[in-house]
This record gives sequence, structure tokens and C-alpha cells, in this order.
Amino acid sequence: MKSPSLDVETLVRTLAEAGVRYVLIGGFALAAHGGDNLTTDLDLALAFDDQNLDRAAEALNALGPTLRGAPVRLDRFAFDGAFVRYRTAAGEIDIINRLAPVGGFEGLWERSEVLRLYGRDVRIASLQDLLRLKEASARPKDALHVETIRALMRLGDEG
Repeated sequence: MKSPSLDVETLVRTLAEAGVRYVLIGGFALAAHGGDNLTTDLDLALAFDDQNLDRAAEALNALGPTLRGAPVRLDRFAFDGAFVRYRTAAGEIDIINRLAPVGGFEGLWERSEVLRLYGRDVRIASLQDLLRLKEASARPKDALHVETIRALMRLGDEG
């Protein structure tokens, strides 16, 4: 089953309208910092309090989530585990809860940067936090991202 194209505008709008507290991490955040990588999904870190998880579930339910091709109705427990991926009408969303390398969500939030995107303030992980997360994942595809992040950090130091 082919995934819908990534519609970042719809995802950002839907999450903002629901009042979801999140930080963009992963490939999209790296691209927002100037990386030349392509991504087909949106990686999010969520504040893990019950009210925020309820808002996130409500927002994603409006986008018709599926899990392994089967329609699902999300609740706050749908985000348990280190990683979970849902397909929605606006594209794939990965919820990443492996945040120990950055000291948990609150530290990630505090160090995040605000990007104005589609008329909304969106938080994206700092380059330093992206580097910590990518190094900790130890996935082969993240090795390229690590090099890109280091190059962007060097450029920032020079500027």
C-alpha cells in the first residue's frame, strides 16, 4: 500500500489547532536547518503528559490514521513505546520517544528553535540535539545525517 504524500502544512495546522506540544526531529528538522536530505515522513517528539497525548490523539484521528494498513482510533496509549509510526491522510508520522540522549522532552523543548511554517510557530530540534539523537540511533542512514549536521554546525561556527 502506497503512503500518501507528505502534507506538512496539514499536519502542522492540525497539530497547532489541537494545541499539541511537540518538537519536530529527524529528517524534516534537519532540512529546516539547511540539510540537503529528503524525507518522506514527519518525526515528532511529544510532551508526554496525559492532556497533550489526548490532544495529539484527537488531532491525528482527524487525519484517519492507520497502523500496518488497518484503520485505528488513537487514544493517549497509542504513543507508548520507543517508536510508533502511523500513516495518515497527510502522510506518515513517526512518534519518537527515545529521548534519553537529549535528556527527555523538556530539555529538547527548551533547546528547540522556533520556525515560522505555514503561518504557525513550529518547534524544531536544535542541531546539537539532532546530532545526539542521530548518533544514538546508530542506523546506517543516520551516519550521513550525522555528517550533514556536523557540516552545518561548522558553517554556523564560521558565520
